[in-house]
Amino acid sequence: MPVDTPRLSAHKIRHTTSTILANKVPNLKVVQEQLGHTSINTTYIYVHPNLATMRDALQALE
Repeated sequence: MPVDTPRLSAHKIRHTTSTILANKVPNLKVVQEQLGHTSINTTYIYVHPNLATMRDALQALE
């Protein structure tokens, strides 16, 4: 029985790398520059919040 493995692509690697960079560098403007994006909106597309960040944001509301 074949196992379905997720396909790796340059696009997925870019999303992952962008997210890791954003987690290590809190200034998103710096992340934007490092990724070569002319618009911060493009950076927002590539950066995804992780579970810990989302949990911290919710706890800040308490």
